[in-house]
Amino acid sequence: MKLYLSVKIAFKMKNYTLTFVLSASSEKSVGDVEKVIKSFSGEVNKKTEMGRKTLAYLVKKQSEGLYFDWEISLDPSNVNALKAKLNLMPEVLRYLVLLA
Repeated sequence: MKLYLSVKIAFKMKNYTLTFVLSASSEKSVGDVEKVIKSFSGEVNKKTEMGRKTLAYLVKKQSEGLYFDWEISLDPSNVNALKAKLNLMPEVLRYLVLLA
């Protein structure tokens, strides 16, 4: 019975691309973003750090940001909750969640 439940949960998960920008002074917040994903029973499949870049305009009074592009697996019912949680994190300047 437990095997059936774990297969059912894994089957519902879909792959997403999460691109986000952190404020340049908060490099330790990458772990916080990963904890948020794991709190919604998701997992990070691939991490790509695109580095520090100058923003085209000020975002939350920041002129530079750290860009990240991750491939994650997440239950579709938790995507809106993930977006709401990312909105509440002050170190996340911008984010984009796309179905891969």
